[in-house]
Amino acid sequence: MLTPYQVKALIPRTWPLFFARHGRFTPVQEVAIPPIMAGHDTLVTAATAAGKTEAVIAPLLERWWEHAQESQLTILYICPTRALVRDLAERLQPLLANTAVKLATKTGDFAPLSSQRPPSILLTTPESADSLLTRSPKLFITTRAIVLDEIHLFDNTPRGDHVRCLLERIERIRTYALPKARPTQRVALSATVLDAAGVMARYLGETADHVSIPGGRHISAEIRPLYDLGELAGALTERAARKTLLFCNSRHEVEKTAAYLRQKLSHHAEIFVHYSTLDSQMRQEVEARFASAATAICVCTSTLELGIDIGTVDDVALLGAPADLNGFLQRIGRGGRRTEEMRVLCLPKSPREWAQFEALLAVAQGSWPLSLAHSGR
Repeated sequence: MLTPYQVKALIPRTWPLFFARHGRFTPVQEVAIPPIMAGHDTLVTAATAAGKTEAVIAPLLERWWEHAQESQLTILYICPTRALVRDLAERLQPLLANTAVKLATKTGDFAPLSSQRPPSILLTTPESADSLLTRSPKLFITTRAIVLDEIHLFDNTPRGDHVRCLLERIERIRTYALPKARPTQRVALSATVLDAAGVMARYLGETADHVSIPGGRHISAEIRPLYDLGELAGALTERAARKTLLFCNSRHEVEKTAAYLRQKLSHHAEIFVHYSTLDSQMRQEVEARFASAATAICVCTSTLELGIDIGTVDDVALLGAPADLNGFLQRIGRGGRRTEEMRVLCLPKSPREWAQFEALLAVAQGSWPLSLAHSGR
């Protein structure tokens, strides 16, 4: 394994852009950069807020630095949601501001991409990539690397099949135009991949490397029954968190819960709502206001499971069990990102959901230490 100084020496151009202000690498960056710099297809798994994006973008940009200075698509970065595309663009754009590397986005929320002067790095969704591939296939001839973010949200779904078809179409276009060209380098990222070998075989190839950094944060979990929303309001008051993410499993439940808390919550807290069908500008306003609020509760659906920047979250509450383990790990991982502890309140609405929460927490114990406190009446 390389030392941090040796890893730094691998990326002389991108170290000042992505890491110099911190003065060091995170653990996942230290181990992911060398295989990616060596040109290997790589699956990178690490906890939320571990620095995975920089661990991937920096070495890929370093490898193709000269290529990226020209007006041609070099790195295609595919995200599962438009919100994540926007959030990544806001994070990366300032870091590249003083370089010739052009970054752009292509989603339904943004203006059409210019095919005359394509970006060096394109952040997009599978659907927008498909549209662009259909209308301007020549853009993809110059692609050198493809990043698949939050791969667990694609895998074993129709969108995952769509992504695999897109990868194959891009390779065919490149091979037709450049018969001797090497295949694009592929990198996938996730915090919660449960079948790493399967993911690598389906999206990266059997010779791909797997870089994994186990999560080290402690889970402090409480399960208490939800007889009615009054129980929720009381629990939130008892926990006295400054910032709480409250996950619901439907948009209707989000609105109903937020309306109740605005009337019945016994302590002062701004109440926000966040779900996918909100207008894009309104979602952005909610994210910004929640991030800057002193005391607030954001009632949301799965839209905030991802790594969208909403500032510090002290506590996570789950009103009803999520559909699967991936969703559970993503949700609880949003809390305490700057601490060693993830505080989570699980609120089952039935005995079945109580059993689901116990099972999810038991499986999570394989990744993180678990402190489970049951509170009932």
